[in-house]
Amino acid sequence: MKSNLGYWDRILRAILGGVIMAAGIYFQTWLGIVGGVIFLTSVLSFCPIYFATGINSLKSEQKSKP
Repeated sequence: MKSNLGYWDRILRAILGGVIMAAGIYFQTWLGIVGGVIFLTSVLSFCPIYFATGINSLKSEQKSKP
């Protein structure tokens, strides 16, 4: 699994995923699962939808780092 999320993409996903997950837990709805998936893509630095569509938000200097 190769990283395809840049720094700001990961930060935004972590914040939004956390907020959506918290709202889902608070209101006891399925949004908690959606937020969890968004947050998980941030933690893993990999988005399957980006992979399927060929999108990569990493900058060229970030791609060479391990």
